[in-house]
Amino acid sequence: MDLRGVLTGVVAAVALAGCSSVVNGHGVAVPRAVHTPGGGGFPSSSVSSSPDRPGAVESPDGDFSVLLPDGWSDGSDKLSGIAETGYFGPTIGGFAININVIRQPIGAVSLPQFLRATRANVRSALHVTSMSKATPRLMDGEAAVDYTVIDQQVGRALEQRQTLVIRDGNGYVITYTSPLSNFTYYRISADSILDSWQWS
Repeated sequence: MDLRGVLTGVVAAVALAGCSSVVNGHGVAVPRAVHTPGGGGFPSSSVSSSPDRPGAVESPDGDFSVLLPDGWSDGSDKLSGIAETGYFGPTIGGFAININVIRQPIGAVSLPQFLRATRANVRSALHVTSMSKATPRLMDGEAAVDYTVIDQQVGRALEQRQTLVIRDGNGYVITYTSPLSNFTYYRISADSILDSWQWS
């Protein structure tokens, strides 16, 4: 099955530290990491907190919510038209540690098919130097998979973990991105966000 048409734009989840994007040779918009001058972080947008889950930040379309650790902010307003939502952590050397979420209708595609197509798109769109095997996980009861990618962007090595999950015919690509040297340290915060994920 050729899923390229179904998954157009799914690679947009990789390395989103700002809102600049390029178009690769396959016509897929691929945001690239953006240097943030002055090392400043991103201000929080207005947070829509659920009354039955104090402090939870809802996605713009209301299909899930998460809890953000200290030092992280909701960056949904910075990503309009690029990703459904995103969360920004500390800025290290001009790069904002981040998680972004791409949601796309994929119909009756299975999780293994979604994984194969997404990994193929990432390999073709980025300068990948390493890609791990996928490991299973759960996202609020839904079967999901994780894998990590190391690639070169804006003159630096980045490590990214992509988490793929399907719910109600939509494929979600949740990408945690950090400079390679900081990935393990900030993964604790990234894990806490994913562990707090709750479907609406």
